[in-house]
Amino acid sequence: MGAGRDRAAGGAEDGALCGRSETALSGTRKRGRLRVLPLRQDLRLFRRHGPPHGRRGGRGVSRPAPDLEIRLKALDPRGSFILEAPAGSGKTDLLTARFLALLGTVASPGQIVALTFTRKAADQMQQRILGVLERARRGAEPEHEWDAHLLDLARRALDNPGFAEGVLRNPQSYRVGTFHSFCSSVAGGWPLEAGVPPGAALLDELDQGRALEAAVESCFEAILLGGAPELREAFERRLAAADNRYERLREQVISLMAHRDRLLAFEEFLRSGGGDLGLAAGRILSGLVAVTIRPAQAHFLKHEEQWRELRRALEECGSPCAVDCPLEVPGEGLEAIPAWQALSGLVLKSDGGTYTSFSGAKFGAGFGKTAAARFLKAIPAEAAAALAAVRRWPSAGEDPVGLVALADLLTLAGAARRHLAARIPGAGLDYLELELAALRSLRWAEVPSESLIFYNEHLRHLLVDEAQDMNEVQVQILSRLTEGWEPGDGRSLFVVGDPKQSIFRFRRAEVSLFTGLQERGLEREGEAAYPLVPLELTANFRSEPALVRFCNALFETLWAESGKDGEGVAFRASEPAREASYAGVGVHVALFTQGEEAQPGAAPLPSAAEREAAYVAGRVAELHAAEPQATIALLFPARPALGPFVSALNRLGVPVRLVEGESLVGRPEVRHLVNLFTALARPYDDVAWAGCLRSPWFWVSDAELLRLSSLEGFWSSKVLAQAEGETPSAPFALAAREALAAFGREPFEKTLSRLWEELGGPAAAAARYGAAGVANARAFLDLLAACSGRPAEEALSRLTELLDSAYTPQDPRAAFSPVFAMTIHKAKGLEFDHVFAVALGRDPLGGSRQEHPSFRMERVPLPGKPVLVAAGPDAGRGEPNLAYRLLEELDQRRQLDESLRLFYVAATRARRSLTLTGRAAYTQKGILSVRKRYSALGRLLASVGGVEGASGEPWSSLGLRLEIDPQPPCAEAPEGRPRLPGEPPPFEAQPLPYRISSPSALQEETAQAAPFGADDAADASARPRGVVLHRLWECLALGASLPSERAVAAALAAEGMGLAQASEQARGVLEEAMAAWEYAPFADLRKGAVALRPEVGIEDHDGAGGLRVGRLDLLIERPNGLIIVDYKTGRADEGEEGWVAAQREHYGPQLRAYVQMASRAFGAEPANVRAFIYLTALRRLVEL
Repeated sequence: MGAGRDRAAGGAEDGALCGRSETALSGTRKRGRLRVLPLRQDLRLFRRHGPPHGRRGGRGVSRPAPDLEIRLKALDPRGSFILEAPAGSGKTDLLTARFLALLGTVASPGQIVALTFTRKAADQMQQRILGVLERARRGAEPEHEWDAHLLDLARRALDNPGFAEGVLRNPQSYRVGTFHSFCSSVAGGWPLEAGVPPGAALLDELDQGRALEAAVESCFEAILLGGAPELREAFERRLAAADNRYERLREQVISLMAHRDRLLAFEEFLRSGGGDLGLAAGRILSGLVAVTIRPAQAHFLKHEEQWRELRRALEECGSPCAVDCPLEVPGEGLEAIPAWQALSGLVLKSDGGTYTSFSGAKFGAGFGKTAAARFLKAIPAEAAAALAAVRRWPSAGEDPVGLVALADLLTLAGAARRHLAARIPGAGLDYLELELAALRSLRWAEVPSESLIFYNEHLRHLLVDEAQDMNEVQVQILSRLTEGWEPGDGRSLFVVGDPKQSIFRFRRAEVSLFTGLQERGLEREGEAAYPLVPLELTANFRSEPALVRFCNALFETLWAESGKDGEGVAFRASEPAREASYAGVGVHVALFTQGEEAQPGAAPLPSAAEREAAYVAGRVAELHAAEPQATIALLFPARPALGPFVSALNRLGVPVRLVEGESLVGRPEVRHLVNLFTALARPYDDVAWAGCLRSPWFWVSDAELLRLSSLEGFWSSKVLAQAEGETPSAPFALAAREALAAFGREPFEKTLSRLWEELGGPAAAAARYGAAGVANARAFLDLLAACSGRPAEEALSRLTELLDSAYTPQDPRAAFSPVFAMTIHKAKGLEFDHVFAVALGRDPLGGSRQEHPSFRMERVPLPGKPVLVAAGPDAGRGEPNLAYRLLEELDQRRQLDESLRLFYVAATRARRSLTLTGRAAYTQKGILSVRKRYSALGRLLASVGGVEGASGEPWSSLGLRLEIDPQPPCAEAPEGRPRLPGEPPPFEAQPLPYRISSPSALQEETAQAAPFGADDAADASARPRGVVLHRLWECLALGASLPSERAVAAALAAEGMGLAQASEQARGVLEEAMAAWEYAPFADLRKGAVALRPEVGIEDHDGAGGLRVGRLDLLIERPNGLIIVDYKTGRADEGEEGWVAAQREHYGPQLRAYVQMASRAFGAEPANVRAFIYLTALRRLVEL
């Protein structure tokens, strides 16, 4: 430890403080050392943050900064501040100025540490500092007022007598780096205190995921080979709960490991409570319940007299619901939940809204005229929302957190953590473990650690950029570094961020940490919080005044419901700080509806998504032609939306720069190369070897494939044997034989590259896919190079993993294009002249029904921000417990809050114009709306008052133009702009020469591939019952015996019925099936049958270009004809005879069509074909 301290102390001028060795941290590990990775291509073309007092070359001259006093205050080296800097406010310039101001006061540049989150941002900040110092040294003239201030600060730094000659010219003098580079210097400088081996490497992102997987695999293997009994029992219980699916359990524990910082916080809370898991979790859960209920409780306590009057009025009016209104306002604990749920059912409608009228028996006669009715009408929205939330909760029960499952998961995760720690010496550290190691090193137990003493002596000023993206561990590191600091002692902390731009929750960022710093300062263990003076910038130097005003109006409306979102983030308006210079329309909103269907036999009409892509591409092409130097960006909420827009731009000849492009493995040229490598690695893989003969660089005829298929043996042997002859396959066989001779004896990528080139791969890829195809192939070969040195099967497995997270490189044709495409997350911190935020109708909560995760873990909004963990229901069985449901709701609210912030980031990237597009639909009342109301587009329409409101004030005066189904400005490549090379010619599939229809009026299996028996599914259990009943009758018709009750329950559950309900209904389903089968009239139809044929698929041609297809539930062949039986498992709600008549009328056309089809298919006279609807629940056979 002493050596570590000496080395660090001696490095105050050479990198020990922050480990400015950015390269030593951000590279990938190779042969035990770190390999430097080049920085990503510089995007300075569109990252033009203007100075706060003017912009040269200007796209509009800036005004004097309206927040100049705040900026000057932020430069005071004696103060510690937390600065909120909204989009376009020039925070990077202010950070540069603060750093320069501090340089004039310190004894060494190494006493200042600046931390940010990306290497690019750190490099940019350092280059700005060096650039201003160099200009001051040369005596440069200021370009504007703020520049004069920067140069003055730089001259003071240069005049600092404490600096040796040339120290400020050396980039290594500055401690500007990422959080992870700083953590690496701390853990590397004091490895024993950090609890890591000396020289432990930082894993790259893919290897980090593999390290977690390997640790869990190692843990499970140890358990299965004779682990501790408690571990084995926990493993067996969780495996059974996961339906004995090993992979599912493995993913559950890996997910816990990925969030082990929160798990450690929960375990710490557990230890502080005496180690009782149920007591600790229950205490947090009770607090969360109380926080949720409190708005409703506070409202009713404030109006206790009206509360009591409500009970009296209900009783006097004879309401049966009077008992649901207790005499006293219920409390906040778990035991009060039933009372609040009963009250919610009384005072709220089924949709969660408050009552506006009180007719009906629920409230009793005359209640609407009472003061109590007016009291219920006036329940505030916040209280109503709390009551609506409580109504959805399950019962607390005896185990509201899933204690047994939770204890098992914690036990397995703890064991996996030990295996992960054991693997660090040979594997390395992931980002989270690196942060935890730095935190351990900076500990203060009985005495401060050596690293903590060192930083307390040498660190004078700390700057943190993009602080809204910090996680809990990083905030704890700041707390440790500032232990013992006092205001006015010559040390300072400067934190900068914008909580409205916190969009990296998936990377463990917690925006509430930033808002907590604003409200309470930096909390420290064992001493008072370190105070931070809140400051706020308001100027926007980026965007046209019209865009600033539009964003202010829009987001003030979206944030207006509570003033703050669920994370405490408030919206504050910006002030335009530049003069208007753009004459075009500032804000476009384009909505695309589905439109009409194509006529039979005609080519399909473009979908709404295709028309949206065509419109955006046309607008981009038009802007690019008019302003060739203007930067244009297409921003997507998620990567899957990228493809259609890029394709549409390519069709118009517009080169587009993809910032992390499409999935690499999705490209055809890459898939063919994967197949070629698979063939070399697996001589027994017949499909791979056959596929090699039908690739872009080698193609044989169908006849040759047919000839080879007729030969005996593996395809590899058959293909390689062709090298001796003159067959069409011989050139490939010769090249493959040479490749196999070298395979495994040299790097895989060298062998495959030579084979690909010998087959003419580069030329073929360029001809078919253009230069981008060749670049994609080369990127694939680079990935393959990372797999060399392993056995072929391991290399293939590793290659598959690499491809899962690999994206296409930049298209060489678009290397200098000013048109970009990227996700909104990638656009953060960038700016463009024109922005198209597209596909904004996406649901931020996801549109598909997903399986419940095995656990939920969230930091809850209680004092101290404790972590609550709850176990989920077993796979496919049961309902979530109370804690799980509350954490699920909390997670959804946070997702919605972040989606709003993501929308803000997209809208504030634009300098001159902003276009927002997405899909919409008309309701039954003819009102245009966005189905996903929480999507960005849905929120936009709601905030402007719908389509009609968008054309009124104030939106029209703010420059908003809304269009519905606009046509693209241009539909083909502009004159003089040739189609991109290698692009395939236009192709339209020929329409089918026939139409397919089904006689079934229900459009079941033929139209939607729905399981048979899915008729009359009016409730959730009807469809599974119908499907399983059809299967049972099929068994009986085939002469098989009925399955067991347990098997029927499993079948019902597999069709979507809850397990408990399936178990309850299984016996009834079996009895109904047998009773219907043995029904005497139905049994009489089967007597004397030649054959019983269940589930018969039939089709015929109607003679008018139509093909009819259908499925007969049961076809009974008798000597004198056919009988068709169509099972219907629905039930009559009321009026049995009327319902039977309705069924006959509804299904009659379907059965008559089946009679025609069966008579043609089986050569029977229509008169000899009888058809019955069998209403099985009523035991009624209805003949047509």
